[in-house]
Amino acid sequence: MLEFEDNLVESVMVVRAPGGFSHIFLKKCLGTRCGTLEFVMKPAFLLLLMGTAARAAVLEGRVFDPSSAVVPGVEVRLLREGQAALSAKSGPDGSFRFDGLPAGGYQVQVLAPGFVRFERGVRVSDEAPVFLAAPLRLGEIEETITVTGAGTARPQARTPERIRVGGNVTPARMLAAPKPVYPAEAQSSGREGVVVVRAVVGVEGKVLGATALPGSDAVLAPAALDAVKGWTYSPAELNGKPVEFVVTANVRFVLR
Repeated sequence: MLEFEDNLVESVMVVRAPGGFSHIFLKKCLGTRCGTLEFVMKPAFLLLLMGTAARAAVLEGRVFDPSSAVVPGVEVRLLREGQAALSAKSGPDGSFRFDGLPAGGYQVQVLAPGFVRFERGVRVSDEAPVFLAAPLRLGEIEETITVTGAGTARPQARTPERIRVGGNVTPARMLAAPKPVYPAEAQSSGREGVVVVRAVVGVEGKVLGATALPGSDAVLAPAALDAVKGWTYSPAELNGKPVEFVVTANVRFVLR
């Protein structure tokens, strides 16, 4: 029971009900005249009524592509250990927002077809909204070719590497792909193997440079590189403009 000026007296009784709601009975008196009011509200409003304002963190941001244009309509996920994932779509201006978050650390993921998945850790608090810029990178193209040679293969362990491919921008199309020549020395020695080549293709569709990734067969790598450097593509486009892109080629040398 609390006393106020002008002989005004208030008493508050709270009764919790199923479904997360609370019934609040508020009694007001002025002199000998009293009345009772009943409210039904969610816990957050109850906290405000009792003078303890509920505060929560806010995360907002914007999604961009490599040309700095905004990307609307893509999925943004917010992950936290031990909690269900939250999901939102970027708006027409590429923006997204998560309200009412408990303060702490989160993992943000942006999933957009044709782009590499964006992942970033972020920490939010109830002191001020946190803004996160989410720049996307174009996805890679993967090609797999098999080069067949004459001979008997010697036993050896093989663990081909697989690399995830994206694709929902205007895709490049292969125009020419000369096959590698199986080295005679490798054929005669019964050598098989896999060479994984990563190449950068320019805006005109020609390979600008190529390298063999670690773990590739060192004897077979030169033949694979020579061939991939001669590949040509129709240009890939982003927002109607030609862009450079990356090709990952799995070149398998197999004896028959």
